Amino acid sequence: MPLNGEYETWNARANEEEQGNSILPAEKLALIHKAALANCDAKDRLVDRQITDPRVCTFKTQSLRCSNNREQENCLTVAQIAVVDKLYSSPVAREGRRLYPGSQAIGSELAWAGSSIGTNGMAPFAAQISNSYLKYLAFPKSPPPSLDILILESICR
Repeated sequence: MPLNGEYETWNARANEEEQGNSILPAEKLALIHKAALANCDAKDRLVDRQITDPRVCTFKTQSLRCSNNREQENCLTVAQIAVVDKLYSSPVAREGRRLYPGSQAIGSELAWAGSSIGTNGMAPFAAQISNSYLKYLAFPKSPPPSLDILILESICR
């Protein structure tokens, strides 16, 4: 239940602004991955374009911040950095209580396209997982078909 209800919902919502628009485009994932590799690859004393243990990585997303906070090719805006940081962290409730122990590992950025970051105008797969779980499995009595993670979030506020 926490995997599909909390974790996948967290991943699906990480890249959405209040109006539901995407913040971080999938095209920026290669930039983030390259910076993470540059910072973390040699931590195991072997430069092989792999991060052996993401837990020892000291990569800071702030290192990619655009100097003027305007969208540019080789940097991230403050809002885009917040998306990456959210994906790197585990889901937490508003009061700070951790909901699930997992997170996206540093080095996994290229796999976010489609799964946590929507592509080609499509919602991420995490949204489909969490919506289906909430509609068909989470409740003893089926909620209305109109239920989705956005409506559920507004009810829980």
